[in-house]
Amino acid sequence: MNRYEFESLISEYIEGELPFNKRKEFEAYMEKDTDAKSLLNDVKKTINGMNNFRGISTSDEFNSKLLIEVKNNTPVTLNNKNNILGFTPFYASIFSSLCIAIFVLSYTFLPSKNEVSNDVDYSNNLNQKMQDTPIIKKYNSDVDLASDASADSIKKNDKNYKIGKNNKIKFVNY
Repeated sequence: MNRYEFESLISEYIEGELPFNKRKEFEAYMEKDTDAKSLLNDVKKTINGMNNFRGISTSDEFNSKLLIEVKNNTPVTLNNKNNILGFTPFYASIFSSLCIAIFVLSYTFLPSKNEVSNDVDYSNNLNQKMQDTPIIKKYNSDVDLASDASADSIKKNDKNYKIGKNNKIKFVNY
């Protein structure tokens, strides 16, 4: 017997509905495992406590009074007329102050387009560095390598096939 089987049989053991052979196996497992014995005692205490619990009694008019109170009380509404976009005025002012502060900080720390173009011409600086460094092979920037057939690395297949000779595809290993 394992722990899961033991736990599933606790209620049957307490109620006396467990067959004799299962009862012996249950008690043998309980003797081996002290946690299982304490679990059984805890379950027995809980059941006894629930059996000794007194029921709560209410007046006959309790339900009708409760329903009247529920109908009379208005539910809590979130649409308060003092709110601004769901914020109380205090939190709305804090939120707007933070938005303005972020805008001002981003304006002061991030450079504008005019500042970038007036400081340094980065493209000329890059071209100067390219000319200073030795390059093994320099390409002419006026030649478009993608459309220039002479600079293409793929050789054209100049074989002429005889028409009608054999139109089947042949696979050739190189």
